[in-house]
Amino acid sequence: MNRSWTLAQVHLEEMRDTNLKLARFPARWPLPVAAFPFMSLIPSVAFTRLRAGYGAAVFLLVATSAFAQEQEKPQARSVSPDGRWEFRAGAAGEQDDFVIAKAGSVETSLVLSEEEYADGLAEALGRAPGYANIVWARDSKRFAFNLQPGKAYQTAQFYQLDGNTWRKLDSLESNAATFAPLDRSMARQKKKLKLPAEDRGWPIMTSWQVRKWIDSSTALLYAHSEKTFEIKNETESVGASFFFTLKFDPAGNWTIVRTRDLPAKGFEGLNKEEREEADKLKNSAAPTPESLILSLYSQHRPGQNKEIDWCDRKSISRYCDTNLTDLYIKNCECEVRTKEVCNLDWDPFYDAQDFDESEPNPRIKQISSSSYEVTITNIGERKLIYEIKKTKAGWRFSDVKCPLKGWSLVQVLSGEAK
Repeated sequence: MNRSWTLAQVHLEEMRDTNLKLARFPARWPLPVAAFPFMSLIPSVAFTRLRAGYGAAVFLLVATSAFAQEQEKPQARSVSPDGRWEFRAGAAGEQDDFVIAKAGSVETSLVLSEEEYADGLAEALGRAPGYANIVWARDSKRFAFNLQPGKAYQTAQFYQLDGNTWRKLDSLESNAATFAPLDRSMARQKKKLKLPAEDRGWPIMTSWQVRKWIDSSTALLYAHSEKTFEIKNETESVGASFFFTLKFDPAGNWTIVRTRDLPAKGFEGLNKEEREEADKLKNSAAPTPESLILSLYSQHRPGQNKEIDWCDRKSISRYCDTNLTDLYIKNCECEVRTKEVCNLDWDPFYDAQDFDESEPNPRIKQISSSSYEVTITNIGERKLIYEIKKTKAGWRFSDVKCPLKGWSLVQVLSGEAK
């Protein structure tokens, strides 16, 4: 059997376990992973087709047709350097898709979501692509499609223009050299921690992302893997980060021509392009909003006797911004002083006072630039809205709201809830 596909299947299996929430590993604390500032949630949008009625005036027909065409063509999310191609959300009839189309045209040249399902990656991970970012080569003849088909898995896929047709190139998962260095680094760290080789840990994130094209045939790839392991009731994080330089030949075949470990401190051993990207990564706030939410529900599971201390400032500030942290501390001080419940007598992150032993299995959907709808499982399904903002420490919760009951955590802790 091809070793590269064997290793790829191991990684996919780990991600499938995470996404399907199989009770293979106990809950563990997911520490932050590097933020990816260029990754942005692109919602699928259905656009309404307007049809002119029979017997309408010619002017009305022309005006309505023009308006309908404009409605059918979503705004471009990214345009190729030569201005010929656009990356955008799918138009009407292509909902949930991302497409490549000729600039100014409503006709689709490539449907990226369908391509992902065709190679089985998204299907294997149980989730359609929800995040997308295009990185164009300088000559517009190739592009990298960064996507997140699973909540703990990010990858990149390459396409090359042959005439007027975009062709998908070999996947990163098809070459063992893309993740073998990560695996070796993780294995060394596990050995230092005296962990058994068979302990697979709790996968937090495995990610491959194209950061830039150095030239039209050379791409810089950033790879990161992180897991947590439980050691004597304490949680240890094990992570590895690498830069890979990929070189493409005229036929679109790629090879890795350079591999560099990303140092924990400094930029020793990195070239100019790697240093620039490493600086961006290290100066960006972490983790991503989605990772923050997943971290919360991995660490805070009252139904399994695993809880965050919401009266400990350090614990609270890992998740909440300064205002929300201060409100929690004031509420705790009130309870100590009065020896009574003050403003909060239920768990707002589960919207409940009672809990079952089921996995919370948070399903996350971004609904605005700073708001995330989270559906969790606890004695049925519950829906919450997380307001999240970027701080110097990383992404943090600024408020939690319950649309069904109408409460806001900030208002509740402030004593302003009705």
